[in-house]
Amino acid sequence: MKDVFSKSRGQVAVLYAGIAAVLLGVVALGADMAVMYTNWQHVQKTADSAAIAGAAFLSSNMTYNGTIASGCTGDNAEEAACTYAVTNDPTLSSSPNSVTVSEPTGNKIKVVATENNLPYFFGRAIGLSTYNVSASATAIAPGVAGTVNPGPGVFPIGLECKAPCTSLSTLGGEPVHFGTKFVTSTIDCQAGVGSCPATGNWQWLDVSTDSSNGIPTLVSAINNGASGSFSIGGSVDVKTGNAGQNSGVSKAISDRMAKCPSLPDNCTGVNPNDIPLDDPCEVIVPAVDFANLSGKSRALTIEGFALVLLDPATTTSTSINGCFVSAITQDTIASTTAPDFGALVADTLTQ
Repeated sequence: MKDVFSKSRGQVAVLYAGIAAVLLGVVALGADMAVMYTNWQHVQKTADSAAIAGAAFLSSNMTYNGTIASGCTGDNAEEAACTYAVTNDPTLSSSPNSVTVSEPTGNKIKVVATENNLPYFFGRAIGLSTYNVSASATAIAPGVAGTVNPGPGVFPIGLECKAPCTSLSTLGGEPVHFGTKFVTSTIDCQAGVGSCPATGNWQWLDVSTDSSNGIPTLVSAINNGASGSFSIGGSVDVKTGNAGQNSGVSKAISDRMAKCPSLPDNCTGVNPNDIPLDDPCEVIVPAVDFANLSGKSRALTIEGFALVLLDPATTTSTSINGCFVSAITQDTIASTTAPDFGALVADTLTQ
């Protein structure tokens, strides 16, 4: 019996050696797969970020002014996406590695990033040499704000926009003027010509839910933005009486303007990228149709929201100047029916 088992020892050793070789191969390929997955994650993050960067320029109001990377072509959005990818991932900037950018629809951009000829390490033992990893991402263009939450809060002044209110074709740096009894703009109520007078002694909006607390609430909203949420189709009241002559209101506008940083161009060809985050002069104002007021009604329907850069040189609460800007706004919700007055909601990935 001992002779039988003694002869099997050599066979078991050979078997163990074979199993060990297979296990080492599996471990080696597993290590290569882990490296491959890490490389794919890296490329996917690049594609995601590039798609988001490009989507910001899908709007006709946004122009890419950066240095375009070599080999990146197309419109503003495509150039921005491609440049972002190759600038932030050096492995994609040289041949044969590649980035391709396309726009499946007018409001979407797709980025495909590919790293070619990446080397196997342990796989070479079984004849594997190189592999490719590819990732794609699609992002949708920024939406237009249809709801403004208390985060930024609406600035309690109305932009005249004759109903039905429609998007403006040009926004960047276009001047806008808020007067005592009406709002005027070089682009008119609805991109026409002239001014849009409204009868009455108002300029400010009443964002108070308690009429007895009108002026203090107005002062607070001038300083910090209104505390409630406002949406297109909802209503906001006008502030009756000449609130602009109130000393508290005058001081509030002066105090806010004093906090605004000085920008290189102010409202002459203003670049949204030059506006500091949380600039007190960059405000969201409701677009309303003052002409629809009748009788004793104080309610105005909100037609949209505009992003306005107030002129820090403003020293009176009855004559405020500024200009339109087009930029991403915080704590807002997009609406598919909102007219575009520059208050945009951040672009997002769709896949």
